[in-house]
Amino acid sequence: MTELNPIYLAQKAFIVLALLLAACLSPQKDPGPPVQQRTVVHEELKAPAGERMARVEELRQSLNDIRYAPEDLGFEYKETEVNPEYLKKWWWENGKIIEDAVRKLPPGYAIEITGHTDSTGPRQPTGNKPGNLAISENRATSVYRSLQSLGIPEDSMVVRGIANDEPIAGLKPTDQRHRRVTFSVVENPNIEDPALKRALEADFIDRLKAGAAKQDELADPGDPQMRRTVAEVLNRNRQWKDMVVVVDVTGSMMPFLGQVVEWMRLNEQQRKVRRYVFFNDGDNRPEEEKAIGNTGGIYIVPDWASLDEALDVARQAIANGYGGTRPESDIEALIKGISGCPECGDVILVADNGAPVRDISLASRVDRPVRIILCDARDRINPEYLELARLSKGSVHTIERDIANLHRMKEGESFEYEDNIYVIRNGSFIETSLAKEKKEILSHIIAIDEELERLDSRSEALLEQRAAYEKKLKEIESLMQENAKSGGTEKEP
Repeated sequence: MTELNPIYLAQKAFIVLALLLAACLSPQKDPGPPVQQRTVVHEELKAPAGERMARVEELRQSLNDIRYAPEDLGFEYKETEVNPEYLKKWWWENGKIIEDAVRKLPPGYAIEITGHTDSTGPRQPTGNKPGNLAISENRATSVYRSLQSLGIPEDSMVVRGIANDEPIAGLKPTDQRHRRVTFSVVENPNIEDPALKRALEADFIDRLKAGAAKQDELADPGDPQMRRTVAEVLNRNRQWKDMVVVVDVTGSMMPFLGQVVEWMRLNEQQRKVRRYVFFNDGDNRPEEEKAIGNTGGIYIVPDWASLDEALDVARQAIANGYGGTRPESDIEALIKGISGCPECGDVILVADNGAPVRDISLASRVDRPVRIILCDARDRINPEYLELARLSKGSVHTIERDIANLHRMKEGESFEYEDNIYVIRNGSFIETSLAKEKKEILSHIIAIDEELERLDSRSEALLEQRAAYEKKLKEIESLMQENAKSGGTEKEP
């Protein structure tokens, strides 16, 4: 037997010992075990819709009181990174609740991580300042990455930043405690599995057809006001008749289709709708094959069809395509929907305000007024839909407003919606933000006044800042007065 060299044995022993020590000393995820990757079981879709919505609301309630706010005081001004020591303490207190919520998520839902700021600083980027929207989103993203490192699956979370849109009641606008991250449960906009997308969307229509489409079972209760848009507009404009109703049934429109179908149900006996048209933007064709005017994915229901027949066609449209990218071929659907129907009356387009109009270049080919119902028009209107309404001599409708007579507006004339001004420049609508700038400047002035009130001594620097903001405010108000002529009225012609 060959005798082994003692030095060689000592070296081997040292290497083994070093490997063992490295394994013991390597960083561990702390605390608690990682959440296992959740596998979506399509069998869950067979559960009653009301049960799934109740589970979503229960999960929202469980997350409602959880906030990531460093040292329970909130982020420092402009700070966005997660503090590892505070994260460990915070996760010890809240980790089990978040893990449990992830395990119980119904198919198609995700944990929403929302970043917040106080009112200090501009909302949008200004000079070298990133703006509160970016700061709030960066805070949410930092927490998202930390949760991912703790084992929460990335496909079970979504991120958004909302600046100071949701302040804590009872606190001053500049209070540090507003600078936090909160949690909720929302429909997951980032589902990549085509089969799951189609299953979820087809399930939605199946529930409608089965009669389970009660309002509390259909609509996601996360944002009930915005989901009422379609019903509010249609009920407000009962004069429309012999309608052609063209409906976007791509994935982003799913939260609003409950209202469409509920209205269809209520109005079936009144026979005001001659024809329904559903479009899915191309039947899942690759983007490079979607030619302007020939994208496809348009499903026309026979005139005066029954509700069940219309829903059969809607289900087919949803099952065959879910949209892909965000731009939609609204105008192709309008042109084909009204083709060969001279007896059709009002033309209604139910559209996603957040989606660009891929075929806006075809707008001049629409030869009838289009009444555009915009879903998710929270704080702005997509100018492309204003342009379509103007060129067709139609109108734009949000949950609260009916904006007509756009075709009568002349070069330089404008109207205001929420924090934005829409003005005709070089023959087309453009979006300006004078009103938004005014609002931000006023928030700066209020913050300075509060700081001056808090200080015991006079601050020349703050007074100079306030004077500069006052000067800018007067300039903006002067510009707004120049744009005060508004051709956009709120009455139907």
